[in-house]
Parts: sequence; structure tokens; C-alpha cells
Amino acid sequence: MRRAIFALLVLVCLAAGTAAQTKWDVVVVPVSGVVDFKLARHLSRALQVKAEGESPVLYILEMDSFGGRVDAAFQIVDSVLASPNGKTVAYVKSKAISAAAMIALSCNAIYMHENATLGDCAPIIHTFDGPKEAGEKFQSPLRAKFRALAAKNGYPVKLAEAMITKEMQIYHVEAPGGSFYGDETEYRHAVDSLSDSLVNASIVVKTGELLTMNPEEALKLGFSRKTVSSVQEILDDMQIGKYSIRRLSPPRGLGWTLMSRFEKMYWFLAIPATILFLIMALLTFIGLGESELADDLDVDTDADADMGGDVHADSHAGMHVAHDGTTGFFASFHLFTVRNFIVFFMMFGWSGIAMIRSNAHLPATIVVSMVIGMVMMFLVSLMFYLVSKLVHSGNVSIRAAIGQCGDAYLAVPEKRSGTGKVNVIVEGKKIEYKAMTKGKRISTGESVKVVGLVGSDILLVEKL
Repeated sequence: MRRAIFALLVLVCLAAGTAAQTKWDVVVVPVSGVVDFKLARHLSRALQVKAEGESPVLYILEMDSFGGRVDAAFQIVDSVLASPNGKTVAYVKSKAISAAAMIALSCNAIYMHENATLGDCAPIIHTFDGPKEAGEKFQSPLRAKFRALAAKNGYPVKLAEAMITKEMQIYHVEAPGGSFYGDETEYRHAVDSLSDSLVNASIVVKTGELLTMNPEEALKLGFSRKTVSSVQEILDDMQIGKYSIRRLSPPRGLGWTLMSRFEKMYWFLAIPATILFLIMALLTFIGLGESELADDLDVDTDADADMGGDVHADSHAGMHVAHDGTTGFFASFHLFTVRNFIVFFMMFGWSGIAMIRSNAHLPATIVVSMVIGMVMMFLVSLMFYLVSKLVHSGNVSIRAAIGQCGDAYLAVPEKRSGTGKVNVIVEGKKIEYKAMTKGKRISTGESVKVVGLVGSDILLVEKL
């Protein structure tokens, strides 16, 4: 019997020792600089870093920030509260002011370095007259958020509100039923309910002040669990004896390592397309490559004689007919070109990135980016069409060259196998045009006659 009891005690001790040696995965996440959407995205992904194996996770937010955007801070708070993997601790290493203080309150516990500061969360709005403190309409929902965070994590609720609104005066009230922090109304209620001799009160935060705490004050008022000088001391205080520490890098540049594959795809499309677009814009500006890029996906056929590909002076004068049989607007309006596909992918990429950075849902991101890409394709095509119409309206129409004579400036290859150039006198002006021929090769200097058009900018000529 004694042996059985001894064996049972040994098993219990072994089980207790194993539980005590549970290994924690400690992830230290720097929260520094301005609180903005870039930091919000970084923390959202950092708080989803999974543990190694089955280890519990402890996220330590190492804080050094004067605050920033309140809407970005709300996103960070939501990420902290929704963290699926483990506990969160705010380590105020230097400062957690304004929006950063709200992030600290969202954590399960707060530790402060001996020189740190916490508090002063008055919301500021920027106007033409400079920064001003936001009014009650803005402060009210912010106080509600602070109350909810304080209540959830066990911090004094009224003192949390006093970080935001300086019109509040907060008392520490000691009564027979216990002590509490309350505002003027709660203090007066305690005095009215009990005799003055039984109520001892002291002012903690005066009217006109915002609660801002050093480590000693934060510890005394119930916000900080302990004043520490390192992450190691936090782990010791939490009685975490076995652990591994991973320190994440602060967000730099684009934050490539924390991007989803979907966002990386958008960057892969946006950057090359933008570079190609800039190159094309430069070439267009200096007068190179535009017509070739505009028409590069149009199909040229050799069946023009049978299919109406040529425009002859005696049968189609005054009508703009392209070599693919289309007329009018559609003969000059090119939608599916290399240039427009580059514009599509450029705008598809950047709009997708903007949607992802604004935390839009995946289906909405795809739909919006595709719509913006296609709209920009159409607008760019329309712009080039209108510009070409504007240019042609001030120049001699190429159709006026039909029936005129000239000479070959550059040799014209036979049987429409390529283009040469010809000089033709039209309306008293000697104009150079691209030219093709259905017959034999026309050498430089030989006389030609224009018999029609190929497409919108190439003359069809024959040897005289």
C-alpha cells in the first residue's frame, strides 16, 4: 500500500514538473514611431505569428511612441483583441502617449521601464488655424473605447477616461465598503450616502489636467504591474521559466516580409507596368514609338482587294476605312493595344494595393481593381483618339493624298511585305508618308501614284 501511494506521489510530482516547464514562445513586437496604417498592418500580421509547435504564445509590444492617427490605433486595438494565438503584454520602454496609450490599454498587462511615460490621450484635430483639441463629439466614443479596454483588462475605468478629457476631476474615495476611483458625481454620491467622517477622499486628477503617469504613479494607480528594465524581468515576474524569444523587426519600407501572397502579386504587376508606362510616355514625348505601339495588335491582311481593305478615290472618297473593314470612330479608336494593357496592369496593381492597405475584403479588392484598370484603359484610348483627331484637324488629311503623284524617298518593299516612305505634294505641301505597294519593289527616287490607304496612316502606291 505504501509503495502504491509513493508511486502515485512520484507521478504527481513529475506531472507538476512537466507543467512547470511548459515552453513559451515569446514574440517581441516593436511599436515605435508614428501610429499610422503602415504600423497597423505590420502589427496585424505580427500578432498572427504562430507558435513553434504547441507552445503558448506571449506577445510583448515594446512601446516607444508619441501616438498618431486614432483610426489606425483603433485598427491596432482590434488586432490585439482579436489575436488568436496568445496573451499580450505592453512593455512601455520609453513612452506610450496619446493613441499609443490606447494600444497599451488593450493589452492584458502593462509593464513600464523606469524612465517611461504613459497617458495624455486628448484627441487633436488639424485645422487651417493649426492643431486643436477635438470636441465632445469625438471624445465621447473614444472614452467609451477606453472604458471598455480598462474594464476588460482590469485597469481603473475612471482614470482611463481621465487620459482623454481634462474636464473631469477624479477622486480616490475610501469608504467602509472599500475604495474606488470616481468622478465628481460619484464622490458626491458617496458623501451623501455616508457621513463625511466615514468618507476619506483625495483628488488624483484635477480639472484641466490629463492623466499622464510615470512608472511609480502607474504602479500606484493600478495600471502598471511592475517597473522593469528588460523583457527578461517581465518573463520572471510572469513566472515563465522556459521560453524562446523572437524579436520582429519594426516596419521598414514596404514591409515585404509580412505581405500576403495576394498583395505581393499586386506589387509584381504594378511596378513593372509603371516602369514600362513611364518609358512609353518618354518615347511618346520625344516622338518615338507611339504609332507602332498604338496599332501593334491590329491584324493586317493581304486580302484587301477582296475584303475592302484599300480605299480608292473613286469609290470611298471621304470615308475613313481601315484595313480590317471598320469605319469611322472604331477605325481610329484602339482599345486592345500593348500600351493599354500596360495601363490596365498599372492601375489594376496600384488600386489593388490601395484596397488591401485600406483593409478591404478580397472579393471587393479584385472587383474594384479590375474595374479601375478597365476604366483607365478606355480613358487612355479615348484620350489618344481625341488627341489624334485634334492633330489631324490642323493638318492635311491623309485622304487628300489619294490620286496624287510623288516619288519614293525610302524604297517600298514588294507585295506589301513592309513599308517605305514617299514624298507627295498635297494641297501645295510636300508631305512625307509611309507607303506600301501590292506590286514590285519601288526603288528610291522612282515616281509613284497614290491609289488608296492601308489602315489610317499608310498610303497604298503603285509605280508609274
